[in-house]
Amino acid sequence: MKIKGQNDNWQQLADAIRDELRECAWLLSLLDRQQKAILSRDTSALAEISDSILAQNGKIRQFRANREALMSRACLDLKLSKDSTLPVIAAALQEVVRPLFDALIHEGTSIRRRIRRRTEMNRRIARRASICASEMLELIHPGSVIRTYDPKGAMHTSMGLKGSMVHTTV
Repeated sequence: MKIKGQNDNWQQLADAIRDELRECAWLLSLLDRQQKAILSRDTSALAEISDSILAQNGKIRQFRANREALMSRACLDLKLSKDSTLPVIAAALQEVVRPLFDALIHEGTSIRRRIRRRTEMNRRIARRASICASEMLELIHPGSVIRTYDPKGAMHTSMGLKGSMVHTTV
């Protein structure tokens, strides 16, 4: 990327942002699948999807690192502070490409917000499913569920099932 107003190489940065957003969208899709697996009590699918989510988070970190490297290079080329944000970099680019970067920034903010909401929702659904399962087990086998709370207030349940102990954390 060259000085503002000159023919610069902004395309690489835009492509890196698009790549990262594509991976974030795939993560959102996996979170949707995770929610369906939780609600349908499909534990085998849930385990598989959870592994996929972990792998996808790793891919997103790689794409983010690539984008951040390109942002650092853009900051040097545009004579900006090395820790400038994407909106600051976009404002320093040619006027003709600013709407593209504004749209990419908006989409990035939106998809990250949706990922945070979906992750929190899935966590709450899983917690509630675990509580319901322990309550049902308590009805079937009175005295089989032991609830404890850690110093942070998180509930832990232990269920004794025919000589084995199953532990869940909620």
